[in-house]
Amino acid sequence: MNLLILNTQKLRYAYLSFFVLMGCNKLVKEIKNAGDDPNLFTIRTSEDTGIDFKNSIVENANLNGILYEYLYNGGGVALADFNGDGLSDLYFISNLNSNKLYLNSGGLKFKDITKTSNTKGNNGYSTGVTVVDINSDGKLDIYICKSGKYNNPDDRRNELLINKGNNKDGIPIFEEKGKDYGLDLPHYSTQAAFFDYDRDNDLDMFLINHGTQPYEDEMIDSLQKTSAPFQSSRLFKNEKGFYKDVSAISGIIDNGLSFGLGIAIGDLNNDGWPDILVGNDFSEKDYLYLNKRNGKFEEVIKKAAKHISYFSMGNDIADINNDGWLDFITLDMMSEHNYDIKTSMSGMNPEKFYDLTKKGLHHQYMYNALQLNNGILNEKEGVPVFSDIAQISNVSNTDWSWGPLLFDMDNDGWKDLFISNGIKKDFRNNDFLKYKQKRFDAFFAANGEQTPQNKQKARALISELVGEMPNRSKPNYFFKNKNGQGYEKKNNLWAKDIATNSNGAVYGDLDNDGDLDIVVNNMDNLAFIYENTARNNETGNFFKVKLRGPKGNLNAVGARVKIVYGKNKQVQEFYPTRGFQSASSTNIHFGLSSLEEIDELTVSWPDGKQSSYKNLKVNQLFEADYLSAKNDTSLADKENLYFKDITIEKSLSFLHQENDYDDFKRESLLPHKLSQTGPALAIGDIDDNGLDDIYIGGAKAQAGKIFLQNEKGNFIEHTQPAFHSDSNFEDTGALFFDADNDGDLDLYVVSGGNEEEHNSEGLNDRLYENINGGFNRILTIPSLKTSGSCVKASDFDQDGDLDLFIGGRQKPGNYPEPVNSFILQNHSTTGSIKFVDVTKKVAPSLLNVGMVTDAIWFNSNGDEYPDLFIVGEWMSPRILQNEHGNFMDVTERTKLENQTGWWFSVASSDIDGDGDEDIIAGNLGMNYKYNASEKEPFEIYQKDFDSNGTKDIVLGYYDLGNLYPLRGRECSSNQVPTIKEKFATYHQFAEATLMDVYGQPNLNNALHYSANTFATSYFENKGDGTFQVHPLKFSSQISSVNTININDFDNDGNLDIVIAGNWYVSEVETPRNDASYGLFLKGDGKGNFEEVPAYQSGLYIDGDVRKAQLITTPNKGKALVIAKNNDLLQLIDIQ
Repeated sequence: MNLLILNTQKLRYAYLSFFVLMGCNKLVKEIKNAGDDPNLFTIRTSEDTGIDFKNSIVENANLNGILYEYLYNGGGVALADFNGDGLSDLYFISNLNSNKLYLNSGGLKFKDITKTSNTKGNNGYSTGVTVVDINSDGKLDIYICKSGKYNNPDDRRNELLINKGNNKDGIPIFEEKGKDYGLDLPHYSTQAAFFDYDRDNDLDMFLINHGTQPYEDEMIDSLQKTSAPFQSSRLFKNEKGFYKDVSAISGIIDNGLSFGLGIAIGDLNNDGWPDILVGNDFSEKDYLYLNKRNGKFEEVIKKAAKHISYFSMGNDIADINNDGWLDFITLDMMSEHNYDIKTSMSGMNPEKFYDLTKKGLHHQYMYNALQLNNGILNEKEGVPVFSDIAQISNVSNTDWSWGPLLFDMDNDGWKDLFISNGIKKDFRNNDFLKYKQKRFDAFFAANGEQTPQNKQKARALISELVGEMPNRSKPNYFFKNKNGQGYEKKNNLWAKDIATNSNGAVYGDLDNDGDLDIVVNNMDNLAFIYENTARNNETGNFFKVKLRGPKGNLNAVGARVKIVYGKNKQVQEFYPTRGFQSASSTNIHFGLSSLEEIDELTVSWPDGKQSSYKNLKVNQLFEADYLSAKNDTSLADKENLYFKDITIEKSLSFLHQENDYDDFKRESLLPHKLSQTGPALAIGDIDDNGLDDIYIGGAKAQAGKIFLQNEKGNFIEHTQPAFHSDSNFEDTGALFFDADNDGDLDLYVVSGGNEEEHNSEGLNDRLYENINGGFNRILTIPSLKTSGSCVKASDFDQDGDLDLFIGGRQKPGNYPEPVNSFILQNHSTTGSIKFVDVTKKVAPSLLNVGMVTDAIWFNSNGDEYPDLFIVGEWMSPRILQNEHGNFMDVTERTKLENQTGWWFSVASSDIDGDGDEDIIAGNLGMNYKYNASEKEPFEIYQKDFDSNGTKDIVLGYYDLGNLYPLRGRECSSNQVPTIKEKFATYHQFAEATLMDVYGQPNLNNALHYSANTFATSYFENKGDGTFQVHPLKFSSQISSVNTININDFDNDGNLDIVIAGNWYVSEVETPRNDASYGLFLKGDGKGNFEEVPAYQSGLYIDGDVRKAQLITTPNKGKALVIAKNNDLLQLIDIQ
């Protein structure tokens, strides 16, 4: 959530901040009979359950969201069996009034026992709640966090309610004892999590806190260096029942940027020790603390996750794909619909974005992040690496979201997702911000001095503005897990959509019927009790595990439970703190679909010991006791890996250093940079020793290099003066080939990038002749002066020498205008290299063919003449059939003419073993902000819309059946200023379609492309000149595929595929494509592929990959050379 930073002088903020916290607002209408719909969940009424709790916030001039935005964060809720009767009770946090404890009487009936149990809580602003048996007496205690803009620390002290046991009526009685345990902490606290970080069988505590004062961008440097112990996260060690702050010696970050809103604990690197995930609001990056097993933690979020949420809210950790590695989700506040996005989005600021990364912060975007655990990239470091798959999983945009809960709602064995949603007042609404600023400006112009009278006027103004701030109540979200392959939205199918301001939420089996119910704490509305009816509908079996831990940790907080059935497994860890400001201390619950028996249950206790149980029947509550635990003497299974990184071992050292160029200064609404499409990569045996050597291209102002491979497989730089002379070119494509048939390999290098003007000398390609191992540039090739992408060689005219195809990538400064690609015919003779541009003569369809990214020579019709398969951005694949040296575009015959995408790579082979060449084509992927389909394509228009002499870019996307401008009012009007005049408010612009904004006549005569697929695909050659399109599976779609290698990598006789990519160059409002670590696709010879995860294959290709090629190594070995933009060259051995 973004703190509102008033665009006024600091004096003005201080002037307004003078006031003291209080509260007011109209209450949202109570929900009545919400559960009439016969869905998976039914909302039970307060009359039925007896739960009449409502977290009411009454605002006034001194207590409101203008002065304290965190007022709207709401309160948490805890679910636990406080009186030991086997039924889960509920404890609700009220921010400003009485907390409430409800005792479960069975049958979803509850009784308010707050007064008798002494659990009302003290005055102050309460936030989060968790449960813990802190004194190991077998009774669950309650820990309450507090915050607020109180100067007196005693008004912020957290509370620890010790459970003294039941009275004669079975009601648990509590007594506040925070001071006795050192836990009456005066921090600005959001939530606490109890866990045993040092595995000594007692419970330590991690506390997340937040600031209350807004900061401006220029303060970030100083705040990073400023200690703020009441604001930053803190770690407390349990020393014989008293909690001691050990943050400083444990590696916990202490600074003035910390605004902790999310806390989750879990063993993320599978080493048996608990790690910590902290979600931070605003500019500070989230923290991922890896437990170093010596009392210290290492913060590794930048190593572990390629990008994160910006305004991180709640989070949760769970294994969403049942692979035994824990994943996590972090929430933000991006709406899924155009109107809310446009009315609350701020203007694009690339300079600010990149400045934050330079300050050591992270690539942060205002979207939910669903981070899939890929295992450990570097065994020595032990850091797990994650891929954000929120976009492809359909969970990236869930509006103003607070608490995510990952659990199995429908008992099918996969963890579904619930998200609490909505906020009482939308203080990010742009029209309101403009209006508020106008009112403040007028007020300060009229009232300069801080007199008592003016302060009273300011109070009145603030009260008035608060009343005019728009509401943003939203329905909660329900998502079904699609067997580890993303999520399907189930709103209004699993539960009725009711707009609320929902904050804290928990799950648990309230009625002990074998399915998990949901409890939600709503602001200004009655709490929701979602009754799960899965068992009533007989939709799945279950298995519950009750843990009995050792003394000091009787509930076994931190235990990991794994069940195995056939080839399947599920893993869960027991940590009560979950979601947002909430906790659930209940039994571990597994959904099992129709399974009748579990083969094995393993409990890994928090201290490292294990218990194992076999052949267990389902639909039972099973008790696992620490008394059965034994030391774990088993050895971890060693995977037979297919790939191994040998870059350092083989002395291959090259860092591609991209020059700093801002593409967006010239074309502000580009969807991505075009200046970073290199480096080039070429492989060939240039010294004729039977081993392949490497050419790696440089960026602008960086010379390319050759590395020779010796008999030991090591690489030695082979200096070439000609490359240094040409270092001002940007190398984007390269090829070793024998240009003059003299028996050695020459080198062609394509020039590209976005810095030079079209038709400039700086875009000319280069050809280097190999003369006794030295490379000299020759000038007898055509002057193409085109920003290119690739070079491919084949004897297209069957005259015995190699001709060239050159791909034209783009026209700098004129995106997305098409450019020429070229056929260069080899006219070389002995001792003289010469190429001639014959494009117009033999392949006129290549003139202005598009923005070509890659191409292959292949055989489409079985004759001896090689054909061309071309792919590109905003293009459908193009097939140019070679008719005896002349090329005919036959794309329309192939059934590929409607496959328009952002294609980045292509490769061919007989994938299915039927004797013809099939195609694998790499696309943008389906994990990007942009979506494309036949029905709702992604659109682009280019024209000088405002007649000012420069061409404008307009991107369009569909929402709810209408085509809208992708960019917001601010960005769009920066390019076309008349938009601000035409649409005076953000509301008006948000309602306007693309046609409303630009006009149909303008759009009709603009350059226009539509992309209808972003899926990386297998094009099956049907043998009749047509292809059948098969999009590859889920993991192949999580990022751009920029390079494809087809080979029998595992030596089983079937062709496999290795794909790699990413696309780090997106504009800053779009999360960059960075989820790929490469992927091994194991083939079966019939056109089917198994996606082998990195921790099983050993394939970890980290970075913004542009090219990868196979290379021959000693003893007939093979390896992959990977070239990355602005990164090190990588060498991966094929085992």
